[in-house]
Amino acid sequence: MIFRKHKFKLKTIVAFVAVIVVVVSYSLAAIVLHVNMSDFLKEKVTNSSFSNAKQISKKVEMSFSEVESLTKRISGSNVLKEYIEEYNLKKSIPFEKRYITRQINSFLDNAKVYAEGVEAILFVLPDEHFYVGGDYYKDHVTVNFDELIDSPFYDLLDSTPKKPVLLYLDEDVIHDVDSYSSKQNILLKGSTLFVSKVVFDKEVYGIIIIKINDDWINSIIAENNQAAIIDSKNILWKGEQVRKVPVSDVFPTINKKDSGVIEGVIKERVFFNKLSWGEWYLLYFEDLESSANSLKFISY
Repeated sequence: MIFRKHKFKLKTIVAFVAVIVVVVSYSLAAIVLHVNMSDFLKEKVTNSSFSNAKQISKKVEMSFSEVESLTKRISGSNVLKEYIEEYNLKKSIPFEKRYITRQINSFLDNAKVYAEGVEAILFVLPDEHFYVGGDYYKDHVTVNFDELIDSPFYDLLDSTPKKPVLLYLDEDVIHDVDSYSSKQNILLKGSTLFVSKVVFDKEVYGIIIIKINDDWINSIIAENNQAAIIDSKNILWKGEQVRKVPVSDVFPTINKKDSGVIEGVIKERVFFNKLSWGEWYLLYFEDLESSANSLKFISY
């Protein structure tokens, strides 16, 4: 009888230990599974963010490249060269001047339709300038060739002689605001421009300036509201969900790098991709929240 009692107790202890082992094993497996799943989700989110940054960058690149190509086509056009030579020969004759002016403006206006996002085209000669674009800037485009040559952005044209320069004006190029009746001028602060010299046989005939429509750029960024474009000093455009970007903190971290992720500089993880022009970068903002049960995006 006593032996049976001991045998029963032994079986009970063995069963109890077995239950504990099973519970502990399942608990450890659950913990490992949770950690692995969290790592998997985090890696998946990271890969998705890198992919989003690359895709948005590619779309921006393609869109801006259209305008860049148009700038190159205009600046290297033999038709424009013939118009300029004729203009220089006949500009002293009032009627002929009006005629060739219409021809040049018509040429610029026809060219404008070949690239989406072009708001206005300004072509500056030493003694004259030609403008086509919307009425928003009509009668407010005043520019002096010598003043342009002395401006900071003209030096940039020498640094990339075979490629138009993409500029965001963080200050006015034209400082004599009394020379025109409105601040609505494509050479004032906040404008985004493609600029190129018009050169034939190593002689500079003039400067072509193409203003890009901000609404068009915003429409590209608006497709993903977690994106922004910055340069070394400015937030150029940003999606509605992107909060203030501390450019002075972000830019030194990404400068001279092609792509990557920023962590710890600001609250969000920021994926970045360098664009083809100057110091422009595409940023993609990701805000993650980790908990025992989930890993998810947080809306701004």
